[in-house]
Amino acid sequence: MLFRSIFGPTPTIATAPPFLIATIALSVFYSWIFNNTRGSVLLCALANAAANTWTDVLSPPAADQLLSQWVYAALLVGVAALIAIVFGAARLSRRPPSEFPIEPNPLLVPSPRGRGLG
Repeated sequence: MLFRSIFGPTPTIATAPPFLIATIALSVFYSWIFNNTRGSVLLCALANAAANTWTDVLSPPAADQLLSQWVYAALLVGVAALIAIVFGAARLSRRPPSEFPIEPNPLLVPSPRGRGLG
C-alpha cells in the first residue's frame, strides 16, 4: 500500500529504485524524529502522514511520474544527509535508558516525613 500511495497505482520495475532509496532516507528521518522526541511515536506518525499527504496532493502529471519520483528520492536523500552531517550518528542511534537524564516526578517523590507519597 505504501508503494502505491507514493508511486502511483501501477508500480513497475522502473519505480522500484526510487522507492527503495526514498524508504531508506525516510527511515533515517523518522529515526531522528523518534530519538530526538524521547520516543514519540505520535510525531513520527504525523511526519509519515505529512509525507503521504504531500505526495497525494502535489502529484505530478502521469508523463512526469518517474522523474518526480527520482526528484522526491533525491530530496529525501539530501534531507537524510543533512541530518547525518549536522546532528551526527549520536542522534540517530537509540541510547539505552541508563544514559537518559533522570527527571523525578514530583508527585511520586516520597515526603520528607516518610508517610507515603507527597
